[in-house]
Amino acid sequence: MDNNHLATNVSVDNDGLKDAISAANFSIGAIRLPYRCILQLATAEELMLFKILSCCVNPLISVLGFIANMVSIAILRRSGMSKPSNILLLGLVLADSMNQLLTVNYGDILAQLGPNKRYPQLCGWQYGAGLNFFLMIFRNVFFFLGNLGQYVCTVFPVLITIERLLAVFMPITFTKIVTPKTAVICVVLAFFFWFPWILFYMIYNDVYFIEFPEGDNSMYFAISARLLPIMDTFVLLNYYVFDSLESWVPIIFVTGGCVLVWLKVKVSLSKRRKLMPSQKQSIRWSPRTTRTLLITCFVFSVTHIIYSFINYNITAASGSQYRIYVEAMNLLYVINSSSNFFIYIASNRKLLKIFLDILHRRK
Repeated sequence: MDNNHLATNVSVDNDGLKDAISAANFSIGAIRLPYRCILQLATAEELMLFKILSCCVNPLISVLGFIANMVSIAILRRSGMSKPSNILLLGLVLADSMNQLLTVNYGDILAQLGPNKRYPQLCGWQYGAGLNFFLMIFRNVFFFLGNLGQYVCTVFPVLITIERLLAVFMPITFTKIVTPKTAVICVVLAFFFWFPWILFYMIYNDVYFIEFPEGDNSMYFAISARLLPIMDTFVLLNYYVFDSLESWVPIIFVTGGCVLVWLKVKVSLSKRRKLMPSQKQSIRWSPRTTRTLLITCFVFSVTHIIYSFINYNITAASGSQYRIYVEAMNLLYVINSSSNFFIYIASNRKLLKIFLDILHRRK
């Protein structure tokens, strides 16, 4: 969760702005200096790159990916919700669709780059009390759902990998262990597991109102001073425990699990060819489900490995550069979140046929 790197405590050089800030009335939360948007300190090139990523590239990919994910849901429903693998894929698509809300959160963008601000140096909404309140609600709803989806979408590749490991290593007892009911329970638990952490993070943020002498007001959302007594614990949980659970733990598990599944399939094919030498050329790997799930997990691993390496190597970046890195990481997330539909129709002929049938019926 990188939202609170949006701003830094203000250092004011402009006398008029300095006087306005000194006379400003603060309410809700601990009294503190207003935030100066770090993007105001960016070079023209950095600001342009940030705008391209945050206002154009990422939202466009997210919107197209969201539409593709809705088509994926229709395809999976047509394929049948009696298959545990389809239930897990449906949960993944839902989490990915929620994750895409982070990059179309224009309430957040308007707090940094919004037009017609009396004090553009300051982060926050400066559009009148009514519109400020609407943008704050809009931003928080999208931020909450997007972050929940971002965390939950890393759980499903792990569940999918476990399902495939059981399918190839325990084929006899597989159907007794992996059922539609257990798949639904896993989907629900995945969301409930991360829900308390996202809720905790939102609770320890406050809405700050700043009223200036001219009658203008600004509203912004930031970490509360109430978090300071437990800041060490929060940092430990956020940047080490939960960050590892969201990144390296699923990456290592999914990558290792996919390798094991691939090796098991290769060994099984080799044994079958030895037992049936006359049909050696015709024995090939054909399970559609395994191929679809492995490709899904492969795309997840590649994008998240790159994301995690960037995330762990940007601590020395300046504030404005940090925001650009964050948008680059968001780009990796939305690419992964938008890939489901294309994986399904490219790797599974049955799902491709269902998609073509849907198009034919609409015509």
